[in-house]
Amino acid sequence: MSVMDNAPLLWGYHQLRREPGNTDIGIGLGSHDIGVAEHPAELWHAG
Repeated sequence: MSVMDNAPLLWGYHQLRREPGNTDIGIGLGSHDIGVAEHPAELWHAG
């Protein structure tokens, strides 16, 4: 099997399939994609 054959399995594993809820701590991991930082910031501003 190739990496691309296994990619959907890995992607499915990481999907929580639930709505975000309130929390005391949030962690946004870094990337070169600014959207990775924007999404946790939007969640924080939304309360």
